[in-house]
Amino acid sequence: MITDKLRELLLEDMSFEESFDSITNQDMIQFKYGQIWYKKEIIKGVNNGKPVMKFHMGVAVDQQSRGVGPEMIKSFLNKRGGVFYGERSTIVNDNIHKMIAKIKTDKKYIVTEYEDGITIEKR
Repeated sequence: MITDKLRELLLEDMSFEESFDSITNQDMIQFKYGQIWYKKEIIKGVNNGKPVMKFHMGVAVDQQSRGVGPEMIKSFLNKRGGVFYGERSTIVNDNIHKMIAKIKTDKKYIVTEYEDGITIEKR
């Protein structure tokens, strides 16, 4: 369980740098505790035909199950906006399911379910 104090410390440390990862050929967001890679795409039937950021992420092993993943996503959306899209076929880790469930409970964000994936965006 993340206490208010721990959450406050995490949020203070959620700065990030953006770059292009030539190995994966995707944009990358580098946080202290992990990365989010994404590619802008238009996916039929998703986000009213507007581009989404099809993403996958990695969180440092020692930070998994500590609430870092949702905070990384929220930090980026708060500062840059946009819509993240995760394909169901890549949402296989229990921690990712927990992360999505956690974001769903935050009224500042919208998680929309589609047949093949989910979107996450700031209200």
